[in-house]
Amino acid sequence: MALVSLQNVSLSFGGTPLFENLNLQIEKNQSICLLGRNGAGKTSLMRTIAGEQKPDSGVVQVSQGVRVSYFAQKIPDNLSGSVFSIIAAGLGASGELLVRYHELEKSYNSGDQAEAALL
Repeated sequence: MALVSLQNVSLSFGGTPLFENLNLQIEKNQSICLLGRNGAGKTSLMRTIAGEQKPDSGVVQVSQGVRVSYFAQKIPDNLSGSVFSIIAAGLGASGELLVRYHELEKSYNSGDQAEAALL
């Protein structure tokens, strides 16, 4: 069963269709990449999958336990840090471990093994 499924999903703004009768299945361990010009509907598609934007028609299904996240075009003013740290923060405990790993790696590679040992 797909983790995310879109069936005949359509969305338009001001009468201009962004996508019509879109069908998409995202399976476990599958990676996808959205590419397109500005205004092509990439963010609208992600907002639709995340449940933030209701489609004009069609069905969007997200399997139970699946968390849909995306990195918005405009970073909110209340977020600070690198893109890496902001995205890692959205991953919960796994992200914290990833940040810690990168801190250790950076300390070790900088020649400060004593600091890395303390981390």
